[in-house]
Amino acid sequence: MNNRLLTTLAIILLSVIVAGSPALVSSSTPPATPQFLTIAAQLQGDAPCVYRPSTQRFLCDTVRNGGDAEFTVAFGEASDTPLLGDVNGIGRDVACVYRPSTQRFFCDAARDGGLAEFEVFFGAPSDIPLLGDVDGDRRDEPCIYRPSTQRFLCDTARNGGDAEFAVFFGNPSDIPLLGDVDGDRRDEPCVFRPSTQRFLCDTARNGGDAEFTVAFGISTDIPLLGDVDSDGRDEPCVFRPSTQRFLCDTARNGGNAEFEVSFGVASDIPLIGSLGQPFGVVLPLVVR
Repeated sequence: MNNRLLTTLAIILLSVIVAGSPALVSSSTPPATPQFLTIAAQLQGDAPCVYRPSTQRFLCDTVRNGGDAEFTVAFGEASDTPLLGDVNGIGRDVACVYRPSTQRFFCDAARDGGLAEFEVFFGAPSDIPLLGDVDGDRRDEPCIYRPSTQRFLCDTARNGGDAEFAVFFGNPSDIPLLGDVDGDRRDEPCVFRPSTQRFLCDTARNGGDAEFTVAFGISTDIPLLGDVDSDGRDEPCVFRPSTQRFLCDTARNGGNAEFEVSFGVASDIPLIGSLGQPFGVVLPLVVR
């Protein structure tokens, strides 16, 4: 979730090389040629996304208005666990999946729906897969949460070997997350505790008590972390299947959601990701 926009001025100045604002990509009418994110989409924070198992398709509302998906790509298999992460270190997330049957992470770094350009074996079948930049090198690493030991493990070398990063945090019934809630450009182990509807993050990354804690959402929500206001810090967010709404507490005070978008259907798997390109450089999106 790192590599945020450094300055709005730089984005605007470099964006003048783009002639006009190309049309957005509709998920219902995929074009035959590459399309481009508009300047407005690049200036915004992270976007609501979903993975649709019935079509193995990632869809993202980069305009964040609840309309048709501007970004869509088919990748993975119906039984895969979908993820979004910046495995290239270039400031934009790509579609990834974790395949429990082979304990492999696959990422479509080209974002064209073809074969995976990034592939790493890591974890065990019962692990919960995650992607995050825990070492601050601006590339997301394959990580897992092991409920049996309440341990976060990350392969920062990205070679399928033993975990270089390991932290004990949370309870067996918690839902694990990774996010940069303190803005230090390193993702922290976090959990959402359904019994109390509370986000807890170990920003010290030492396995001690949570330094960041916020109550947000309801027990049936699906928890997420994302920087939707582009302030360099991830916020507590939830997806509410009953209303197909993304809600984010950008004030991070446990109050009403300051960010709210309706996107997806009840059976979708929600995600939040950064689909834009820093500094206003146009981003070709090949949509199949």
